[in-house]
Order: sequence, then structure tokens, then C-alpha cells
Amino acid sequence: MEFIEIICSFLPFSVIRINMFRKVFLYFAIFQSFLLAASFSEDQTAENKNFILGTWISSLETQGTKTSNLDLVVTLDEKNRLISRCSLKEHGIKDLPLDLVLTKNSLRFENESLGLHFDGCFNELKNEITGTFYQNENNHTLTLKKRSKLFRPQEPKAPYPYRVENIQYENTFAKVTLAGTLTCPLTDKKCPAVLLIAGSGPNDRDETVFGHKPFFLLADYLTRNGIVVLRVDKRGVASSTGHYESATGLDFADDVQAGVEYLKNRSEVNSKQIGLIGHSEGGLIAPMVASKSKDVAFIILMAGPAITGEELLYEQTQAILQAKGVGLSEREMQRNLQEKLFSIIKEEDDPRIAEIELRKVLERYLNEFPNEKRNALRVIYETQIDRINSNWFRYFLTYDPKTALKQIKIPFLALNGELDLQVSSKQNLPLIAKALKKACNKDYQVIEFPKVNHLFQTALTGSIEEYSQIEETLSPLVLKTISDWICERFKASSETSK
Repeated sequence: MEFIEIICSFLPFSVIRINMFRKVFLYFAIFQSFLLAASFSEDQTAENKNFILGTWISSLETQGTKTSNLDLVVTLDEKNRLISRCSLKEHGIKDLPLDLVLTKNSLRFENESLGLHFDGCFNELKNEITGTFYQNENNHTLTLKKRSKLFRPQEPKAPYPYRVENIQYENTFAKVTLAGTLTCPLTDKKCPAVLLIAGSGPNDRDETVFGHKPFFLLADYLTRNGIVVLRVDKRGVASSTGHYESATGLDFADDVQAGVEYLKNRSEVNSKQIGLIGHSEGGLIAPMVASKSKDVAFIILMAGPAITGEELLYEQTQAILQAKGVGLSEREMQRNLQEKLFSIIKEEDDPRIAEIELRKVLERYLNEFPNEKRNALRVIYETQIDRINSNWFRYFLTYDPKTALKQIKIPFLALNGELDLQVSSKQNLPLIAKALKKACNKDYQVIEFPKVNHLFQTALTGSIEEYSQIEETLSPLVLKTISDWICERFKASSETSK
């Protein structure tokens, strides 16, 4: 979802090292996050897969230390195959692949190349799996417990006072079919419309994260207030075709433009009143599209950046580590490592050569650790190299959003939360305003919401750990602000939101 994925790419470097300085040996728990993209043995039927579906929490006990809060979410894809996503929030790690084999009474997952696997058995109620986790020569007790459904009181419930349609449209240039949901007010009048643009990561149309569905809620609220809303699975995700892993910000911008073209041809939509709402990285893409298209009538950024990806990563990593109580010297070490890695990506265009250089830097870093810790850390770093050497990351690292922002003259609303540790409101909102002023934009507004985090939840600290713990999906004030801003500028059949 959003820039969480990129923060997580670098948090392990510092978190593990800091724990070692403090003699807190929690790094074994990190290996459990290799539970993301599980495959499934073909002899299993849909019926006996059902008990594994849902959210599981693991606790790894080693040397008297228990580390928990590892969430494993298991679902079925459209071909009835198991898909799992894992988040270890304390260590900021996710999206690491593992093969999974499920039988009636047991579960095995493994990553042969990294030398790790787990063998466990279900209890009689099938709500707990107990077994042994192996990492090379080490083995530890691991327990996975099924968690009851998260309470998300704002999630919309049918019947809806508007029309819902599952749709598809083409990005003909990329030969990609994008699938999404269109919600339309029950009126014969043409309505303003918005296309929702998700943040970084393989997001579905609801921008599902930690059991929350913020785009589902936002679409519901706006449609109740007379606005057509289109929300879409990213290319290569869920029901959309294409390849997510090889796409860059430019590719996602092309997909958004295809969505604008689709809305222009819908009879329910006023083609002169089509806007973009982008969250996090989506807030980077929206101005890219609008700066090149005369069909976009307005923009709303939700935690959109105004600085390069490199600057953003430095800032957000430091903010998150400081919020965790990490000292200045450790934070400086983290910054130094990031600078070395980023320099390689910026200076070496050949990914094969860059990979060699990245490995050299990380190997020098690893040499500072004892042998038994070095091997454990190497497993983690292997997963980071491909991520920071990807096409997406290379583009994200150097692209400056101000290039597009300085060209935007259409109505513009920039929102951010005071407690956003991923896209700092203090750093980015003034730069957005400055760029729009330079563009001679006569209708722009920037708003910082107090006590609101990166997901626009009312929060206490803004930490990533809070995201799943907070029951609120989106602040009611944020929802009202967005809806009112659109309705004030464009004719919409407003209805009191339920």
C-alpha cells in the first residue's frame, strides 16, 4: 500500500543492528515475514482450504524472548489458489515469498534458496498451528494463531443508495486490461466524477491494508454525495492484467489516463468535471497525468509528496526510527547506508553491474557483525537488492513531483496529517503550495489535519504499528472536507452521508 513498502525496504538494516547494539536478539522473528506469496499444493480442494483463510498471528519464542505482531493474511485468488500476505510491523518487513504446502492436519512453508522452513500441525479446532521453524542450523518454536475478524465499523454495508457496476477498460498502448468498480448516484443528471489512485505496492481497488478498505469507504461517501467514483485494481493485481513488478510511475500514470478516457465516455459523467484523488504515491501520479491532459478538471492529494523519492526515504526513515526511540548515532548509520545504496542506483544504469556493487556495500556492512548474525542478516538483504534495483524504484528515487506541480492551474486540494511519518506534512505541504503559486494557480488549498496519520486515521502517534490497531478507516472530518470541496466547485446532487 502507499510508501510503506519502500520504508520497509530499509528499516531492517537499522532495526536489526540497533537491536544487536542493545543486545536484544529479536532478528529471528524477522524471518517469519517470508510468508507472503505462498503457493499451494494442487491436490487440495477449495473446501478444505477454507480453514486456513483469514489472519494468523505468530509468536516466535527463542532464548526466553517472545516477539509477536506478525500478521499473515491468507485469501484465495480468482483461480482458487492461496495468496498470503504477511506484515511484521515492529520490524517493517513484508512482501517476502514462500512456498506453502497444506494438508488436512499440517502446514509447511519453506524458502529453499534461503535455507528456511517451518513444519507445524493444526490443533483440533484448526485455529492454531504449532511447530518448528528452521533457519539453516537454528531451530525455534513457532506458533501461529488465527485471529478473529478485525472490527472495521466504517466499512459500507449493502444495500447501497447508488448503483454499483464492475467494469473493465483498456490501456491500449500497454495492452493492459484494468478492472475496477464504478459507483454512480441514482440521478438522471450528469455528475462530477473522480478516479481514485492508490499508493505504492500491489494495491487492489479498495486500497486494502491491515483490514481497512479506505477507497471503498471514500467511494461510498462521495457517491452518496452525488459524485461518480471509479476505483481500480492496479495492473497485474487482482482482476487487472499486466505486470505489476516491471511497471514504473510512468506506466501507472498511463493507466490513470486510460481511466480518465473511460470516464469521459460514460453517460453518467460530466466530461468537463473529471478529477483525480491520489493517495501517497497516487498523489505523485495525479499531477503527472493532469500536467499532460486537458481532461482533468481538479486534483486532490492525500499525503502526496513534493520531493524526490530519495529525499522522501531519508525523511520518513529518520522520522519512523526517531519515533521508535532510536538514537542519533544509529539513525546516522542508517542514513549513511541508504546514501551508499542510492548512489549506486543513480550512477549505474546497468542493473547487473548495480547488483554487484550493491552486494559489495552490503557485504562490507555485514562484516561488522559476528558470523552467526551475519548469515541471518544476509538472508534479509538478499530480498532487498532486487527491490531497490527494480525499474519502479529507479524511477521513484529521482523523480521530482514539483516538475508537474509547477504546471497545474486547475483547482487543487492538498491534504496531509500532522502525524504522518511517511510523507511529512511540515516538509511537503509548503512545497506543494509554493509550486502551485509559481504555476499561478488561483484555486488551491493545503490543509494539515491534527492527530491524523498517513492513512488519514485519527491516531495517537502516527506509527505504522497503529494502522491495524485503529478501528477507524478514515477520519470523518477528512471525508467531509473532500466531499464539500468538490461539491462547492462542481454541481453534485448532495445527500447527507450515512
